[in-house]
Amino acid sequence: MAPAAVLAATVLSPFGVAFLATATFAFGLVLGSFANVVIARVPRGESIVHPGSHCPSCEAPVRPRDNIPVVSWVALHGRCRDCGWSIPARYPLIELTFGVGVLVAAVTVYAFLAL
Repeated sequence: MAPAAVLAATVLSPFGVAFLATATFAFGLVLGSFANVVIARVPRGESIVHPGSHCPSCEAPVRPRDNIPVVSWVALHGRCRDCGWSIPARYPLIELTFGVGVLVAAVTVYAFLAL
């Protein structure tokens, strides 16, 4: 039996399905966060690697606890912790779009393999 068929034939517990769905969605959020970096920096000719995440207004570095996709934007009420600059809603929307998109793609692939 091919590895894909073995994977598709595997019956997961409800906990396993929930864990995989959550991990897949979180991975999509992280990809969306990286997409935001690329979208914001490439048109301005900036590096996507260095410096680390920072506020476009005051250029203060983003603290690790403030760099969690979607959650940090909600916790900070869409504002920079240092200068209060209003962080556009497009940031969490892109992250959520990627999260949902990756999850839908994974479910589609799993359903296709299960046929």
